[in-house]
Formats: sequence, structure tokens, C-alpha cells
Amino acid sequence: MYIDPSLARGISHKHMNQWVAEGSVFRKELQLITSNASKNLQSGSSPSKAINKTLSELKTFFERRPVEGSVLEPHGRRLEFSLRFPEMTDDGLNFSVISGHMNGRNGNIVVEVKRPLAISVHAVERLHQRIGTTEPKEILSEIYATLGHCEVFLEAGKQVGATCWPLLSKRGFFVVAPSFASGIGSLVTWMSFDQLSRKWGIVADCLRSIGENRPELLTNLEFCVEFLRSFPWMLKPHRPAVDTLSLAWQNNQFNDELTRARAHHSQKISDVHNYSPIDLSDSGAAQDNQEFKSSDYVPGLNYLSSPPPFEAHSRINGVVVQIQRSGYCIVGLRNGWIGTIPPIAIERANGITEGLGNLEIGDNISVEIRKIARTLDDCAYSVALDIAAKVDAEFSIFEHRYPKGSIVEGVIFNVLEHCCYIRFADGAVAELMKKEYSWSSEVGVDEGIVAAGRKLAVKIIGSKHEKRILKASLRQLTEDPQKTEDLSAEEWIQIQQSHPKGATAVGKIHRILPWGASIILSDGAPGFLPMTEFSWVKEFSSTEVEKLRDQLLTLKVIGIKASKKYLVLSYRQCIPHPMDDSDLCPVVGRSYEGVVSNVQDYGIFVRLPIGLEGLLHFSVSPEVLKSEVGQAIRVTVMTVDVEKRRISLGISQINSDNAEDIVLGIGSTT
Repeated sequence: MYIDPSLARGISHKHMNQWVAEGSVFRKELQLITSNASKNLQSGSSPSKAINKTLSELKTFFERRPVEGSVLEPHGRRLEFSLRFPEMTDDGLNFSVISGHMNGRNGNIVVEVKRPLAISVHAVERLHQRIGTTEPKEILSEIYATLGHCEVFLEAGKQVGATCWPLLSKRGFFVVAPSFASGIGSLVTWMSFDQLSRKWGIVADCLRSIGENRPELLTNLEFCVEFLRSFPWMLKPHRPAVDTLSLAWQNNQFNDELTRARAHHSQKISDVHNYSPIDLSDSGAAQDNQEFKSSDYVPGLNYLSSPPPFEAHSRINGVVVQIQRSGYCIVGLRNGWIGTIPPIAIERANGITEGLGNLEIGDNISVEIRKIARTLDDCAYSVALDIAAKVDAEFSIFEHRYPKGSIVEGVIFNVLEHCCYIRFADGAVAELMKKEYSWSSEVGVDEGIVAAGRKLAVKIIGSKHEKRILKASLRQLTEDPQKTEDLSAEEWIQIQQSHPKGATAVGKIHRILPWGASIILSDGAPGFLPMTEFSWVKEFSSTEVEKLRDQLLTLKVIGIKASKKYLVLSYRQCIPHPMDDSDLCPVVGRSYEGVVSNVQDYGIFVRLPIGLEGLLHFSVSPEVLKSEVGQAIRVTVMTVDVEKRRISLGISQINSDNAEDIVLGIGSTT
């Protein structure tokens, strides 16, 4: 039943006056009962008789009066009671709780009055309207249902600095705004479980689960603190924005939207698992018809300015605070941070041991940090978690499945400066350190070999128990091309004397590897030619190397690897540099279509069609720093320093009137 707003307004004012009048009478009667009890105890009457008489009077009082309250006799000669009633204020009602106890053994009677909750006149009107009843007791009992846990949530709100929070009632929940100065929470509005169409729907799911299965959590301060942290919009001031969470919920797409958006904004991954953080930011064409609501602060994200105080693979004891319809489980980490366990981790946990992934709100759980990522344009952190027991059990399986020496194919999913990470088909992860890319520490590796998304066969060489991942090697799939155990000390000394650093020699390619080629010089001396030393052009690939296999190459000695007894060679230093060729050297003032090859804090490097790179300094335009590697860009050559091998670039664009290049800025040399 839905009550018209004007009718609800009249009924609510009538009920408020009625409640306040009755509350005043109830309070006076209770004061009389406690006063008589005190006199009986002080007059020397039997404590048991005084307690029994007061108990009888209180029970009669609660039976005779339509009052919200309770009376208990936990054990002999002790009595506990409470009474709830409203008091009128300038803009609504304050709800008071009178509680007390009588101790027949020492004659003490303690009575305490608290006023933990308030409600505005407007909120009372909305409550009548939404519940759809003219029965005052039903309205009042909906409010009284929150009094048992309102103080705990108020304290939790203080600790996390919340701007609002929910309080579970019988048919729905109230949204509460704080007034920390007066130590009271104010009921702002009420929402029915079966009338939700906005982002509060996920809150309702969690509250209903708690109320049905573990209501004691609503009075557990530690849990309530973690629960509020998991809903970031409760911790942030209101700001106008399109409420895409509401849109998704309203269109019954909440699960799909969350799942899609978790992967949408993940950036700057700091560890090995590709669990996706959460975000919702795209509302599409529906935005045109959507009213402005509170901005989206996505459940499960940490809107904090400083990085977390823990690292990947840390173990933390947390508490489950949300289980979303999409299957994601949000865990409060008890240190100011929250994290998310994805459905795939829960599914795999149950696949290992039945019931291992059966999580419920309120469960204490040991979790492992799997990934920390910056999201939403660096305004929030996501923390991906896994169940610690599942990680240990799964790692034991992987160690048995992939013993040392196994050769396995996987996909590279994360490339860092010092290593890359590979995931196998069953979810096992291996770390491939940079030193295991190739046999030579001086060599460069073809960028196409170690790139995210590329399939790669590797050899398992051990495991890292502290990270619970496998160790892999690419180079150990082949024999060390520079094995020179047969060279005597005298022969190696002779090779070094014959081929000092800077000298040139002639040789042929013996074996081609992803990171370079082994060389046999004309006198039999062993050498290695790194991929980076084949050409002045950086994108020189193993396919181009193959064309040189049977040719006699003039090479320059650029290093000596004494520990492994071979020479480090360069081919490019024996061939002309493109800048020394007038036909190849970029022309000052001419525009070229280039590709961004590197982004630094002082500017971007652009690879020109001939393969050389030039610097486009940020002083041209700060916007260039927003460029991404691989992005096409049109540039104009400003200066060419042949001696220092430097090219300075400016931005150019086509003038639609005369189709001539217009230089927008001047790059700087470095």
C-alpha cells in the first residue's frame, strides 16, 4: 500500500504528537515504579521480595501500556529493564532509551537515559508514505528496531569518518547521517527491501544476510567499522554526478556492470595475478535521462592518497564484510584497507577442498595479498586477495605437477623491469627473471619475445616459497652457446691479446637465439653478438638476423666476458650510421609520421620511419607526456646533431588552407 504524500504528512504529525504524549506518561510511570523499588530496598525489606514485587509491576506496566521495552531477571536478586520512547524537538523527534538494573544484594538501583537517535519531520512523513500504513505502532516499531545497534554504528562512523551509514530495521533499512558534535545519529530516509533500484541495493543484500544469519554482527564494533569502509560513498562527502551504480542496478545489470568495470580501470599492476579491481564509470546513452545523484564510489576500492602499508604476498587476518551478487567477496583487512577476492579464486578453492571457499559475511579469514593496483586515474587503490589456505594447497599441487626440469608453455601477463610473469593453463604462475632470458648478461632481448600476451615455453628451475610461485628459465631451454670449458687458460689469454677491446675482426654467425647470436671468428675465437648490436635501428628482429647467417661479418670487440671466456661483439659499430648518409638522415624542417617508442618525465622519444629516434621535449607541450608507447604522432625535425647522434623534434600539424606543415613547438636535445 502506498500513501499519498499529503495524507502521510497529516498522519505523521498526528502520530508524532501521540507518541510524545504517551512517552511522557510512560516515563513518569517507570520513574514511580523505580522510586517505590528503591524505598522498599532501603526500608529493609527482603531483597528477593522487593525484586519480585518490582518485576511484577514492570511486567504489568509493559502488558498494560503499548510501550516498547523489556524486563529481564538474569539471575536471583537482580533485575534489568529498558524503555524506549520519543521526545519532541524543533525539527522532529529524539528517541530516548531508559535502561537500568536493580541489585537486591546491595540495594543499588541504577537508571541511565541515552538519546542515540533522531528523526526529522520530513523523514517521518517519508516513512509513513513508503511503508504505506496508518497504524502508528508499525511505524514506531520500524524505528525501534534500529535502537539496538544505532550506537555501535555511530561509533563506527566516527572511527572511519563516515558521512552516512545504514541501520537495519524490520522491513528495510534507514540511512543515517551523523551529528558527532551532539553524539547522535539522524535518520534521513527509509528504504524498503523490495523497492530498491539504486546503489543501496548491494547494501540491502548484505544487511539482510547479516540480519537473517548473524545479527550479532550489528553490535560488533570491529565488524561495523570494516563494513562501513567497504562502501566508499559512505565515507565521502556528497558531490553531484551521474549515479551509474543506480543505473546498473535499475536496469538489472548490476552484476555485469561490476564485472565489466572491474577490469576497465586496472592500471600499473604491481604484482603477479590478473585479478581485476572494481569500477563503474560508463553509463552510456542512459546518462541523458538520469538525474544527478551522489557520485560513484565503488564498493571494494580504497580511495586513499597513500599506498598501502603492506606488499604483495603479505598474509593478513581479515573479516568478510560483503558478498556481492557477482560473486566477489570483499574483506576488511583491519588496518584501514579493504580487498577483494574474485569469484575464480573462490571457485578454485572449492575445487581443491570442498567447502574451502564457502565464505559468509562475518567470517574471519586469513588472506594473501595478490595484487595492488592504482585505478580511476590514480584516485583509488584496488587490492586483490586470495584465500591463504587455498594458495598453500594450490601451490603444493603446482609444485608436484611441475617438477624441476619440466618444460611448460604459458602466457606472459605482466612484464616488469627486472622480470616477467607467466601464467599456465591451470592458473599456476612462474617468475622469469631477466637473468634467465639469455645466457649473456650483456645481451638485449628482442622485445617481441618477452611481451605481455605472448605465449612462451619455459623450463621450470625451482620455486619461490615466499611468493608461492614457480621459477622459470628461457635460456636453459638451449645449451649455453658460449660454453668454452675446452679452452685452456693459455688459449684464452692468447684470444684476449689478439682481440683487445676496440679491435675489429671477421666472423660468421654460428647459432641464432632470441637475444642474439653466437659468433665464431676467423681464427676460431668464440664471441657473442647481442641483438641490440646488430643495427642502429632498434626494431631489428631475429628475422633480419637470419639474412646475415652465411655472410662474413666485420665485427668490433666491445667487451670481454672473462668468466665465460668469450668476446662481446658489435656489428652496427662497423657499418655506417644512418645520420652519416645524406639520403637517410632526417631533413631539418621536414615532417614525418612517427611512433612513440618511450615516455619519460622530460619528454617522449619518437621512432621515425628510418628507425632512428628523436626527442620531443615536454616544453613543446605538457600534453605530450600523456602519449602512450605505440601511439602514432606527426612531428617536425628541428635540429640534427650528427656528431652526438641526436635529433630534436617539434609537433606539426597540417594547415587545411595551404596543406603546409606548421611547427607548434621546438624539441630539446638531451
